[in-house]
Amino acid sequence: WPSSRAEMQQVPLTIGIAGGTCAGKSRLAGALCAHYGDALLLAMDSFYREQPRALIAAGQADFDTPDALDLAAMADALAMLRAGLPAEIPLYDRAGSSVMGRQTVSPRGVLVVEGLYVLDFPPIREQLDLAVFIAVEPDVQRTRRQVRDTIEYGRPEERLLHDLARAHADQARHVAPSRAFAQLVLSGTAGLEEQMAACLGELKDRA
Repeated sequence: WPSSRAEMQQVPLTIGIAGGTCAGKSRLAGALCAHYGDALLLAMDSFYREQPRALIAAGQADFDTPDALDLAAMADALAMLRAGLPAEIPLYDRAGSSVMGRQTVSPRGVLVVEGLYVLDFPPIREQLDLAVFIAVEPDVQRTRRQVRDTIEYGRPEERLLHDLARAHADQARHVAPSRAFAQLVLSGTAGLEEQMAACLGELKDRA
């Protein structure tokens, strides 16, 4: 697939990456952005709604449900970028569950869209040129999420099992069924080079 915007069609190539919690979506999205010289990452994590600190402190804030995200705003931003127009993206601090401001991003030749519900939410899914789903086993998710939540987000380890149970319930309702919309399914434990080769091969076949 062409790697520079000058070689691209007018509408940007749009790649969507979905999958359960800690499946490795961000890792693959980052690698694809690095591969293409003219790429923009649109992460679903940027579109979390603010939640009350008291709710977070009590362990009652659910970050794994679609209601925790402004998916319509993400779909609108994606549509703007695909139309060749700049879009405003929230600057979300997940550790504190707060929006720190907004940034304006310009359209690029390649848009990489990643997040739990990228394939579950039709207004986002319908804008994708390639829909990728990363599948991963629950024990791998548990280990990865323990590291992420305790080290990156500073959340107490005793919340892990509770949060994981809730995440897996939301995943069973919304994320797992969206696998049916994927054009390419990858293993979350496969090496990054293997995942990239599969994505680029699929894009080449569709070019």
